[in-house]
Amino acid sequence: MKYLLPLLTLFILMSCSSDDDGDNNQGETQETLLLKKVFKDGELIREYEYYADNKLKSQVGPLVNDQIFELFYEYVSDTLIVSYIKVETSSVIQTLKSYSVNNTTARTDYYSSENVLIRFDKYTFNNNICGPIIYEHFNSNGAIITSRYFSFIDENCSVNTIYEGYGYKNSTSINDNKKSVFESITSSFTRQEVMHNAVEVRVMDYNDQIVNSRSYNTEYEYNSDDYPIKETSVFLDGSSLIYTFEYY
Repeated sequence: MKYLLPLLTLFILMSCSSDDDGDNNQGETQETLLLKKVFKDGELIREYEYYADNKLKSQVGPLVNDQIFELFYEYVSDTLIVSYIKVETSSVIQTLKSYSVNNTTARTDYYSSENVLIRFDKYTFNNNICGPIIYEHFNSNGAIITSRYFSFIDENCSVNTIYEGYGYKNSTSINDNKKSVFESITSSFTRQEVMHNAVEVRVMDYNDQIVNSRSYNTEYEYNSDDYPIKETSVFLDGSSLIYTFEYY
């Protein structure tokens, strides 16, 4: 998870409600626990707030050069709008708009503070329960910058990933069967019906050698609802990180 937390804003695009279905199913359905705070090595790095319907409203924490940003979420018709607000100046420096294009595609557009399109991302789906099978980044002219191709390998959505345009070639992530700490903040646009936690990640370079600084093993402590409350990741280069989580 050394490089996973930035994906909270750059890849996953948080927005999900914990109670989207509204169905009256037989039996008792457990509600999603809403993530409140994330600590890294004991230091608070992220706080989350939600609307009354449990959709994500905002998150606050360091993003760029340790500057504090608030990400504010609005739900307008079928579009998720995320404003990146620099807390020190209260200025909006970037806006994201995410929406479904059709049954197999979703898109996120990135706009500057002057409302100029600066790049966009595209998600491609094949109706699996784990999420997109292709995730692509494009510049404002539509030229592809990077791409990732996902192959899910078990019922826990463990995944093999192929990278293009990155400094590494592929990776394998093996997941547990517990509930994901990010369940309440993952966007519905990524269509992830099943989410779990990575316990082993191996990243390979273009010489098919393991990238030790990005490969790790993780142990979790869970609460009574099977959500992680502590995560300890030990990287193959010998470094380690400890994250702890609080829920509402």
